[in-house]
Amino acid sequence: MSEKASQLIKEIIQTENAKIKETFSGPAYHAVQHILRRLDFIILFYNDAPGKTEDEIEELREFYNYGWAPALKPFYNDLNIHIFEPFPEMFKEAINWADGVIQFSGHIAFLNQLVEYEKADLIKLEIPKKK
Repeated sequence: MSEKASQLIKEIIQTENAKIKETFSGPAYHAVQHILRRLDFIILFYNDAPGKTEDEIEELREFYNYGWAPALKPFYNDLNIHIFEPFPEMFKEAINWADGVIQFSGHIAFLNQLVEYEKADLIKLEIPKKK
């Protein structure tokens, strides 16, 4: 097992996960609502997108499957269920933010899964040589 490559990936995952919370300046409740609304839309309705191939759509949906829970994690602990907050409106910026965060988290989750595969001796991770 390439401990050096796995350790490097773990450090990247930790650094990138920390960035997610910094991308949203509003209340944690709004971030969670935006993510959940986009998840509902993508899972139910995103099967045909103009300009995207079937493979591209499937890849996007897979990153949603991997990424929705990790995308919620940075905001979930900051929720205060004792404070009533109305549903926030979803403008284009919120839709773009939620889509980006979920997909970004999906990529991070995929990397984490690769590290786990290496632990199980299913794959070998290596740092590419300079040439």
